[in-house]
Amino acid sequence: MKKISQGVPFTQKILFPATLLGIGVYALLAVLDVFHDGSSPFVLLVPMGFAALFFIMIKMEAFSLFEEVFEDGETLVFKKDGKCVRIPFSEIEKIQYETFWRPLKVRVNTTYKTEFGKVLRFYPPRVGYFYEYDHDVKDLMDHINNHND
Repeated sequence: MKKISQGVPFTQKILFPATLLGIGVYALLAVLDVFHDGSSPFVLLVPMGFAALFFIMIKMEAFSLFEEVFEDGETLVFKKDGKCVRIPFSEIEKIQYETFWRPLKVRVNTTYKTEFGKVLRFYPPRVGYFYEYDHDVKDLMDHINNHND
């Protein structure tokens, strides 16, 4: 089996949750202050809005990504939280890079819903400073897309 993924970066494992926790503490202090001196409730709505925005970003970025993805012959093996899902190449509708995000993510659409959903995402190995495409993953994507055509 050949590993074709990197782990979830430090920013999404540690920095985003710590920022969300800080915003939550600030919101708690703002609630106590609003009830204490009768200030405007706007002071409370801003941190709660930011906390909701950060939660959505963390949910989209870090919690939905697989840390380990392996190529095992004609299947991809996805591992997350001690669970393992094997997807044969014939069951993959499309595999592509998501270029909107940095670092680049690989998106795998399956023909059926797995226990992790129908869309599986992971970070490919980092190549270069500017997140260039990994050639092994690109070749695998071409192979899978040609296999399913």
